[in-house]
Amino acid sequence: MTIVDRIKNLSDMPINKLEKESGLTNGTICKWAGKNNPSATALYAVAKRLGVSMEYLLTGETLLEEKNFVNSQIINNTAVGKSSASIGTGSISINHNLSDQETELLKLFNSLSVLNKAKLLIYAESLKNGESND
Repeated sequence: MTIVDRIKNLSDMPINKLEKESGLTNGTICKWAGKNNPSATALYAVAKRLGVSMEYLLTGETLLEEKNFVNSQIINNTAVGKSSASIGTGSISINHNLSDQETELLKLFNSLSVLNKAKLLIYAESLKNGESND
């Protein structure tokens, strides 16, 4: 998957609108699909607007060090009756005991892509509000 593909998957707006809101000229992002590589400044502006890291746009992956930290925290804290989870690009500690089901849900959530995390949160909110089509 290319940078442009990841941008299209993450954005709910037309590319030209994303370019404008990111302070880029019209056609900039589409040029990245060819031989042109984005400047750090342009990539940062788009990543910031989409709420993801520059590394995610470049590679589709989050920082390896962050993943390792979060995974070790989940393992260590689950063993002592706590759980820790990554949310977005940070981490959050939950200071109460979680059931096995809650811990499993957090692990599943953390394994999702940024886009699927957003979709799941929207779906969960609709369930909470009784708006589900199920």
